[in-house]
Amino acid sequence: MRCLRKHRIRLIAANVLTIAVLTSCGGGGEQPKPLRIGVNLWPGYEHIYVAEHEGLFDAAGIEVDLVEFASLSDGVRAFAWGDLDGFAGTVAEYHAAYVAGGVAEPVIAAGLDYSNGADVILGGSGIASMSDLKGRSVGVERGPLGEMFVSIAMQSVGLTIDDVRLVVGDSRALPGMLERGEVDAVQTYSPFSAELLSKGLKPVFSSADAPGAILDVLVVDRQVLKQRHGDLEKFLRVLDDSLGLFESEPDLAVAVAAHHESLSAAEFLIALDGVELLRVGDSIKLLDDGTFQAACDLVALVLGEPEQSSSIDPRGCVDRSVLDAVSVSGEA
Repeated sequence: MRCLRKHRIRLIAANVLTIAVLTSCGGGGEQPKPLRIGVNLWPGYEHIYVAEHEGLFDAAGIEVDLVEFASLSDGVRAFAWGDLDGFAGTVAEYHAAYVAGGVAEPVIAAGLDYSNGADVILGGSGIASMSDLKGRSVGVERGPLGEMFVSIAMQSVGLTIDDVRLVVGDSRALPGMLERGEVDAVQTYSPFSAELLSKGLKPVFSSADAPGAILDVLVVDRQVLKQRHGDLEKFLRVLDDSLGLFESEPDLAVAVAAHHESLSAAEFLIALDGVELLRVGDSIKLLDDGTFQAACDLVALVLGEPEQSSSIDPRGCVDRSVLDAVSVSGEA
């Protein structure tokens, strides 16, 4: 009995010691979850992949889980359902996420780039201008971006989106639909447009014809912004560092980005030429000069105001607190 009692005392003491060690090491607390960011193929997002490939997130002490989607609309749905903390998309996708009314409450935390020629409408045989598309069919990517871009393009020649027939398709499938003659034109962007452009097709409209219309942004859940403000600051600092690699080590950065997009380095550089990448300082300038709000207002005008608000968001579409924090730190 004496031996049994001693054994119990030793066992209790060992358990107490184990608990003490785990507690002192933080073993009793919940480990931080990865920051889940949705992305899709687009030259303006490739510096995010370069950051992951080169271990920049790990070096900054932040765990990031990049979730790739086949289309922008897939990322919006996942965000609305609460499966993502944020996503990279255009202001049109922010609008869609807000209208969706899911468990996540979207807000724009930063700018990533704006399209300056990389988004195009390519016409098939007999289509030399947007005017030629009246009464014809246009293939568009599923989601709000395609509809908005075609609407802006039609308005540029005094027509409306009602003057064409929209055929919704997957972004990867749209070029093939045009080649097979299933549609008369397609709304597309790099890398999906690369093959058609290499065959000599010329855009009848591009984002260069509508400056500032397609602004790519980082959309996050408001609760995530409040609870993980520090992680989002690290995330933006890393993105700036990754953009720096395109200047300091261009061969490396371009090789990683081009491989991810299944393009040659030359093709990727051509695609990137139609995109203006934004650092933190650039985002702040666009906030200060009203470009962000103008983009939000344009999307609301073209796609229609959400029923629950006279504006996309009565508090404003952007929360600039993360951008300002990174800027003040002197590391932007």
